[in-house]
Amino acid sequence: LAKEERRREALYNRWRDAYWADCIPFAHGMRLFGQYYNDVVQPRNPYAFMDLLSGSGMLSTARNRAMEDLAGMIRADPGLRAALQKGDTAELPAGFRQAVRRFAADYGTVAGAADGCSRAFLGFLLELADRDAPEPLAETGVDSLREAFFAAVPAAERPRAAEMLDLARASYRWRDDDNVYLAAVESQWRAARNEVRRRRGEPDEAPGPPPAARQPDDASGVRPRQLVGQPAGPGLAAGTARVVAAEPDLLEFKRGEILVCDAISPAMTFVVPLAGAVVERRGGMLIHGAIIAREYGIPCVTGVPDAAARIRTGMRLTVDGYLGIVRIG
Repeated sequence: LAKEERRREALYNRWRDAYWADCIPFAHGMRLFGQYYNDVVQPRNPYAFMDLLSGSGMLSTARNRAMEDLAGMIRADPGLRAALQKGDTAELPAGFRQAVRRFAADYGTVAGAADGCSRAFLGFLLELADRDAPEPLAETGVDSLREAFFAAVPAAERPRAAEMLDLARASYRWRDDDNVYLAAVESQWRAARNEVRRRRGEPDEAPGPPPAARQPDDASGVRPRQLVGQPAGPGLAAGTARVVAAEPDLLEFKRGEILVCDAISPAMTFVVPLAGAVVERRGGMLIHGAIIAREYGIPCVTGVPDAAARIRTGMRLTVDGYLGIVRIG
């Protein structure tokens, strides 16, 4: 077992290094296209090109659709809903139990889903079932944006423009998918590592970064009324903050809450369809959380200094994804 743990750790380290060296630079494909698009189209919104890259069939959205299928089974079966509400996993229908295990086999990096029918994961599915399912942005909108883009490009330039657009869409998709693949490799290493810890009588090692240290709001101890970051997903939303310090915290998430975190990891994106908005400390239009938020049309503000330290779970927030402002209270 110890030998297998070391083997998996070596594999994870190999792919983590490849991720940093070879995958992260894919974001430059999006930046190059954005510069070209703005030069040719000259849109009023300098981030309009990002809408043209959406709907590219990412693994995260496929995983979220699979979770929505499970939630749909709950909506359609009052007996199944009642069993989940009682927390009685013994009464779950065989078909549903099999579907959950199949999901866990395909997407086991989702927090709480690795063992299939954990109470925490089933409770989260029940929360999904209690709301109308949002849909990712439709391809039809992307098609009209593509037509408008090529109409603005001189005829002689269109083959090059098409190549740049294909590269940008591949970059957009891969910069999300690479995180999911790396998380899957890491989960296999952690499974072996936690089995070693279990046999030693030690607690499991929690995935993800440790909880962020709380920082004072300012020298006077007065909490800020407004935080400023980067506008990463257009829209306005108001709701109650849910500060997530580690992945297991996500299974307590309730629909309509504002997701506040240091950064959204690939294993965390399954909660985004439930969120009213996303607020992250890390910044930029091209980070993982911003990409997923835009796929679902959810307001997102990134690059908010000490977001998870200055905001507390339960605070009332208004998130302005147009201007990059988070109002507290």
